[in-house]
Amino acid sequence: MKEKELLQRLNQIPNGRFFKMAWKSELPVEKKYGNQITVTKVTISTVRKGIQYTNTKAYREKVYRKSYEEVMGTSFATPQTFSMNKEKANSLPWGKWKIPNLLIEHTNKAGEYNVYLRLYTTVNKPEVLYYLNDRLITKEALMQTGIVKSSYWDRSKVEDGLFTVNIKNILKI
Repeated sequence: MKEKELLQRLNQIPNGRFFKMAWKSELPVEKKYGNQITVTKVTISTVRKGIQYTNTKAYREKVYRKSYEEVMGTSFATPQTFSMNKEKANSLPWGKWKIPNLLIEHTNKAGEYNVYLRLYTTVNKPEVLYYLNDRLITKEALMQTGIVKSSYWDRSKVEDGLFTVNIKNILKI
């Protein structure tokens, strides 16, 4: 999706409101298949946008856990713990804010410029579809083929409640 069109659609959705979105991603295939095979994952999910990570339940729980581990015998975080970690939590490990709490711009090592939408998960389970050379395939069948790199399946889920999607990969809002 083009950035201008994306912003027009996102501006119609208030920050923090839940909305449905669909996006795609190309999965990494084993080298022996080269460019002969493409595996595409399409995700349809309810998400939120435009909120600060430090205002999320996931962040507060993370601070509580860390505080408990650091201050033995204490199972709560103090207001000071939250304020000390807020600046660090809102900073980005890569890229820079194009629009704070919404769009991140990043130029990779190959010199490719991309813009990413920062989103937050919900308790609703996303619908995920897999395509092998544009043909629908189940996750189980795809895993059995050995085409997708095994390291992809070993990745953990989004634990902190936030993730980014390259705006080029957004299919529908």
